[in-house]
Amino acid sequence: MGRKEDNIKKAQTLLHQKERIRNIGTAAHIDHGKCLSADARIWVNGQWIRADELWSRFADRPRVPNQIGADVREVLSDLLWTRSLDMNSGATAFAQITHVWRLRTTEPLIEVETRDGRRIRTTAEHPFVVGSGVGLGYVEARDLKQGDALAVPRRLPSRTESDEDWAGLEQEFLLRLAQDPQILFEVGVEHRKPEHFSSPVEARRLLRAAEAARIPVAALYPMIKRVSLRRLTRGGRRARGIRLPDRTELEDFFWLVGLLFGDGDGQARIHMNDEDMLERARRVMNRFTGHSTISRSSRVPYLNPGSATFIRLLRVVFGYPGKRKAWSIRLPPTLHTAPLPVAAAFIQGYFDADGTVEKARSAVSATSVSEAFLDELQLLLLRFGVRSILLRKQGKNTLYVSGKKNLG
Repeated sequence: MGRKEDNIKKAQTLLHQKERIRNIGTAAHIDHGKCLSADARIWVNGQWIRADELWSRFADRPRVPNQIGADVREVLSDLLWTRSLDMNSGATAFAQITHVWRLRTTEPLIEVETRDGRRIRTTAEHPFVVGSGVGLGYVEARDLKQGDALAVPRRLPSRTESDEDWAGLEQEFLLRLAQDPQILFEVGVEHRKPEHFSSPVEARRLLRAAEAARIPVAALYPMIKRVSLRRLTRGGRRARGIRLPDRTELEDFFWLVGLLFGDGDGQARIHMNDEDMLERARRVMNRFTGHSTISRSSRVPYLNPGSATFIRLLRVVFGYPGKRKAWSIRLPPTLHTAPLPVAAAFIQGYFDADGTVEKARSAVSATSVSEAFLDELQLLLLRFGVRSILLRKQGKNTLYVSGKKNLG
């Protein structure tokens, strides 16, 4: 029997053993849910992926035969990793996901909410790991009661234990920019070769030339001197180009982006009364745009980036919204796998803008009308071993961080 047949037989066996079901991403519409709802997020390779999105990646693959009518796909060769819990020791470790599947159900889902504000919807028979005086054990969702202590991770690393994939961040930065056909790239003179690069150049030609020159995408990032927009301004001039941050500047750049997510408007202008903070932001921004200015013509001073290209970069790389920013902001997914110093810089920038020190609670808090943003920020804090509490209220959601372990 070959390796593939062995894996199929193993999957069929596991489908009948609830106590062995773990590290499996199941995804479906709500009326299919077994064991999770479609919008449940699964931690895979350091990123949070919705169950339905995970399933859709492999839905067109050949079905794995089984005896209970489950829709099963093998993903062993895709090297998908999550965290697995050792029921005896309570320790977690990386473990590989071998199969994904979905099953239909007509029963209503059960929503479980923990004291720190995390929520998930599962089928009634979905097993949760619950701690007691004698150790860890499984309890089905239908049998959970208020006060049960669920086993949850204190810390979630990203792809590797080092969390320092700087080249991966630069590559992702460049590839996201390359998705926009309006962005042009200017290669530094010292890197140009007549047979490979012209400048400025659109992304498709740049990547094709890099492939011909056998230059990895990650190695291409430091070769880019500036980026600009293809389109012209209303006055007929080409939009001003900006410089991309080099590796030594990424922390400052991500701090600035965090500040914008906190106090920026749809035009990437930062409004705040803290003159020192505003001046610091201007100095950082000016390294890349060269034309940022502080305006004091309104009641609250604001920092203007002075570059349409910079605004476009925020939209393309970080998903920065142009309208209804306070309601529509989402945490940039790249923060879940970016080097820890970069993720920390973003968080610092955001709390510098929107954070509050609450002495009465001995806590630091941030309030936003975007429940989704704070929900994602709570998950990001787990990379640092920081557990927070999210209080969800319509129009006013608040994330609290307190305690020596979290604030120390």
